[in-house]
Amino acid sequence: MEKKTAKAAREAGALMRELGVTAPLRILDAGCGCGAHAIFLALEGHEVVGVDLCEGFLSAAWEEAGKRGVEVKFMKGDIREMEYGGTFDLILLMGTLVSLFDDEGKQKAMAGLAASLRSHGLMAATLIESEATSKNIPVKGMPGKGIGAPSGKTMEGKPQGLSDLLRLMEGHGLVPIKTVRDWKGAPSKDGAARTLIIARKEQEL
Repeated sequence: MEKKTAKAAREAGALMRELGVTAPLRILDAGCGCGAHAIFLALEGHEVVGVDLCEGFLSAAWEEAGKRGVEVKFMKGDIREMEYGGTFDLILLMGTLVSLFDDEGKQKAMAGLAASLRSHGLMAATLIESEATSKNIPVKGMPGKGIGAPSGKTMEGKPQGLSDLLRLMEGHGLVPIKTVRDWKGAPSKDGAARTLIIARKEQEL
């Protein structure tokens, strides 16, 4: 967990610098996993909500937040079914979560997330292009279950390319303002191993 925490701190810190954040934000970490990004951001003074379907990940997140003495609202939920009414300044989608859903699931997830952003709020999404995103990926310690999959079921999704994710965002009123292939700000393109996309909510659909 210490290595994950250090890596998340570097990533989240780089993201905040990239965004030019100077004041506390209300942040949703969608698919927060073990909560490393959420905890770091809370320690930096932001109000953070972390959502995940996997109880094992959430238990680890609650435990780590307790150890660090920081308050983060971690909750179990399916981002395909959740909407917060435009209350967040920033939404993090830090991983392959959307790529693990089918096409209908992707649309539902992005619609709910976009609706949860305030006007001109930002989404920061990382895309990891890998053959693994087209398969059922087991969670360590949870045999037979895919990532966040309820009731022993697995989630299935098609591999997601950069252009696919950009179209998905744009279809829900999120306008990409920057794509980079690493945390140092290098430009990205289709086929990059990892991409960070920053998008702004410009309109209500």
